[in-house]
Amino acid sequence: MKVVDVMTKDPLTVTPSEAIGQADELMNGNKIRQLPVVEDNELVGIVTDRDIRSFLSASPLNEPDEREKSDAS
Repeated sequence: MKVVDVMTKDPLTVTPSEAIGQADELMNGNKIRQLPVVEDNELVGIVTDRDIRSFLSASPLNEPDEREKSDAS
């Protein structure tokens, strides 16, 4: 068996300029824990639910009203 046999062939992605809240909603809504970060059809990174939780716990965005404002960015 090879990686191609088990990989996700058309993964959901985000761009580097997307709001943290949008990535979080995309992961929660699709029950996934990581998203490839793509710019100009090139992989530039990966963001995980753990990355977002860590960021939000150390950020003023840990308050729901502040997080909602960031979703609009």
